Amino acid sequence: MKSYSLLKKLGKNLIICCCGLVLSMPMVKAQAVTKPLTPQGVGTQQEEPSPFSGIILSWKPIPGAVSYELRVVNTTNKQVVLDKRDIYATGFEVRPGDLNNKEEFSRDLQWEIRGLDINHEPLGEFSAGKPLVEGRYFNRYWEGMTADIDKSSITPQVLDNYLVEKDVVIPPLKLTGDFASMDYMPVYPVFSWVKVPGATKYIITVKKYLDPEKRTFETVSEHQVDDTYDYYGDKSFATPGNYFYSVKALDDKNEKLAESPVAYFQIGNKPVKVVALGDSITHGGGAISTPPSALVYNWETYAGVPMVNAGYSGDITRKMVNRFNQDVLAFHPQIVVIMGGVNDLRAGTKAPEVIANLSKLQDMANAAGMIPVFLTVTPMRPDLMEKYLHTTPVADWSEQTFLVNNWIKQQPHYVEVSMPLTDIQGLLRAEMTTDGLHPDYEGKKIIGERVGKYLKENFPYILGETPKEK
Repeated sequence: MKSYSLLKKLGKNLIICCCGLVLSMPMVKAQAVTKPLTPQGVGTQQEEPSPFSGIILSWKPIPGAVSYELRVVNTTNKQVVLDKRDIYATGFEVRPGDLNNKEEFSRDLQWEIRGLDINHEPLGEFSAGKPLVEGRYFNRYWEGMTADIDKSSITPQVLDNYLVEKDVVIPPLKLTGDFASMDYMPVYPVFSWVKVPGATKYIITVKKYLDPEKRTFETVSEHQVDDTYDYYGDKSFATPGNYFYSVKALDDKNEKLAESPVAYFQIGNKPVKVVALGDSITHGGGAISTPPSALVYNWETYAGVPMVNAGYSGDITRKMVNRFNQDVLAFHPQIVVIMGGVNDLRAGTKAPEVIANLSKLQDMANAAGMIPVFLTVTPMRPDLMEKYLHTTPVADWSEQTFLVNNWIKQQPHYVEVSMPLTDIQGLLRAEMTTDGLHPDYEGKKIIGERVGKYLKENFPYILGETPKEK
């Protein structure tokens, strides 16, 4: 189950869904620069109205935040000119009409952000104020320009504000995500962005270069999603090559409202020693609304060992067996970390069937010359699952989980990750989860650190680690 795709009514209506639709997309790249607001930079005096039709902000996820509150303050008179709550993405587009008294954008304005929990309560103080009118300019010349091939591995996320000038015909759409900070591009990347006002659907297109020198390419994935801020695709990216993607926003008449600059990534450009195979707990994401494109809820972030993330949200062990060759063997790793079973067990699959599937994975890994390392199945918290995911596990999930974990602990290589996440009642600790199924920041950190410690201590000859003196 893609639990993050089933979120409904957290204060505001929010549904993340996807379906397929083939459309064409031109290749574009922003010709933008970063500069402060000066008369030379934008062709206007400080006291004149701003030339911007919108300013697109983005920020890093705050651990535990389900939504965010954005505040824009006039530093001259200390007046709050915008206070926007229930922002579920890590970004927001501010337009002049959003400001109190229709105030124009000026260099006197600063923006600040704070996280809100599942009950819409603040998680802390507002962040330090940042200039609103400072960042990358986008003018009428940016759209439709031919993009140069990016030779870097993965295009970094841009945290600078996008300053959209009024003469822009097709405004930019801002991509989010920490792909460039990951050791490898995930096998199932979740693409995310800042929502565009008035958009009712988005088109996500991924293309692969056939010949970078001749600039020929083919479309490998193209999908439409309704009004949302991320896309969980089912396309496996395990085939080596140079790829690029873009997202465009459409209104209810299918008119294009905005389009992102092109972003690049590479597959198979460096050797792989470890692959992590699993479900949504391995895939990433947390606090219900943050997708796996953010590092904060990916346990691989805290392992300190480079590894390919081959997690797939909603996966069950039988499907992991089916995609092993495609998503794991394709990278020729020496170690495969396997974490699966929670989705099987909560839905009623009995322990013997789960164990049989895990055993098949073990045999496939051994046959390919890999070392399989199992992670124990994490517990659940049914009351929170029912409240926020509108589902509950079967009555005997705990007993079946015990049987699976007992088998895992009899294997040559395993890591106990469930015990530190379990309370005295045998449930997933309330302070470590928002939805009752997925561990959040603290839980993912524990998992990652334990996995990393085990791999470094047991396989230094593979990882290139120097064994510690005893």
